Amino acid sequence: NDKCREFSGLGAGEALGVQWSECIKPIGAHKAMVEEAFEQALCGKETVGLEFTVRSAGDGSPGCEKMIDLLLNVSPRKNTQGEIVGCIALAQDVSSYRQLISQEAEI
Repeated sequence: NDKCREFSGLGAGEALGVQWSECIKPIGAHKAMVEEAFEQALCGKETVGLEFTVRSAGDGSPGCEKMIDLLLNVSPRKNTQGEIVGCIALAQDVSSYRQLISQEAEI
């Protein structure tokens, strides 16, 4: 979708088969936290409310990168036999919310 393209700079066909953490590019220690959330989902454990920062590719032009705060939920995906066959992830851009909280704290 458009947000994924904004984060990664990759089109839909290019993103297929690319690990989520490589596509979205979490910054610093956040990369290990995100990878751990996906590993845990594949072991049956859900991760809810993991906040981290990514470097967005923007529109792809030089110098258009920006930092974006995301809130991530990752859940195991099971087949009809109850076996884990993958995971489902939902990431929300919470940058505006974080910015508002920061501004209120300054007041």
